[in-house]
Amino acid sequence: MPPLFVLWQNLEQHIFKGHTLIRCYANAHAYGIDGTLHTDSRKDNRYTAVYYPHDDWEPNWGGETVLFNADKTDIVASFYPKPNRLAVFKGNIPHLARGVSRTCPVLRITLMFKTQRGAAR
Repeated sequence: MPPLFVLWQNLEQHIFKGHTLIRCYANAHAYGIDGTLHTDSRKDNRYTAVYYPHDDWEPNWGGETVLFNADKTDIVASFYPKPNRLAVFKGNIPHLARGVSRTCPVLRITLMFKTQRGAAR
């Protein structure tokens, strides 16, 4: 089976029991590519999982996923793109991907899984 499907099966059996996969895709950011503040959904039963498949990551490279409060006036959490890390949060939380620094020699790659708790309509 393709590795991405195996990863989803593992997530579905443990973290996302009772969820329906809505969307799955990959992103890649290089120096000069910054994310913008956004939400993935307006619904409270939608979730986002961000997987960082890197073999190595240095703190000076940046690239964090940053979560904000509902008013977008303060940071409430930040996920360092540690290799093999999975960050899960509600899709209606405002968030963005910080750009990588010019010293970063690799792409900041993430795999996204967007789910809905309960059956999809």
